[in-house]
Amino acid sequence: MKIKIFITTSILITLFIISILLFPLKIKKINPSTVIYDKNNIEIAEIINDKKTRHRPIKIKNIPEFTKKAIVLMEDKNFYSNLWIDFSAIFRAIINNLKSDKKIEWASTISTQIIRNNYWLNEKRTYSKKIKEFYLALVLNAKYSKNQILELYLNNIYFWNLNYWIESASQYYFWKNLKNLTKAEQLALLIIPKNSNKFDPYKNKNNFQKRFKKIAIYLEKNKLFNKQELNNILTEKLIFKKNHKNKLPYIRDFLKNKLQKKQKYIQV
Repeated sequence: MKIKIFITTSILITLFIISILLFPLKIKKINPSTVIYDKNNIEIAEIINDKKTRHRPIKIKNIPEFTKKAIVLMEDKNFYSNLWIDFSAIFRAIINNLKSDKKIEWASTISTQIIRNNYWLNEKRTYSKKIKEFYLALVLNAKYSKNQILELYLNNIYFWNLNYWIESASQYYFWKNLKNLTKAEQLALLIIPKNSNKFDPYKNKNNFQKRFKKIAIYLEKNKLFNKQELNNILTEKLIFKKNHKNKLPYIRDFLKNKLQKKQKYIQV
């Protein structure tokens, strides 16, 4: 009897592992924007995909350590140690949900957020979806390393004003590559995705500043930087780019028409 139970259990576990490894996980891919440079390698224009998304890919090796550590502390403190979900966060969420019949807490991790953004973004959250989310997050962690998952995450979250991918946001808000941003500027970008409309640094400056200070203090308490660096971050004057028009729009339009004709020809 015990042998039969052992064999059955082993078969079920094996089938479950195989299902994880073979499951066709769908990670959405958005085509990058077409960026136009002059002969001196200075950017002069950007062609936005369908006038809906600004997309500039960035590899994990080019993402500053500060950005990586900050986003992990903000979104998934146990990211590198948990397998795919944070059991301690789930336990806290269950307790809080039992205490309140209002808003449901979901104990999201970076992995589950990637799944949600790819499968049912903006859809009503349900417990059945959360169970599927946990399973797909397990599949994600079986197929990708932690660094690959973090890269996927920072290349999928929305930074408002049509900006997907953190490099696009860096160029849009500060007109600089992500690797050239100060710690305060990097943190400023990471503030936005939590509620991109509410924390829009242009239209909702007060909300943005309150959250910026709150998160900066939280990161200092979690030893990402010391009190002196905290003071430097909070006192640094953030200068957000205001003029987002292409420098030479007629060149952009000319090349855009050329590209569209070429794509049409290829499709035919």
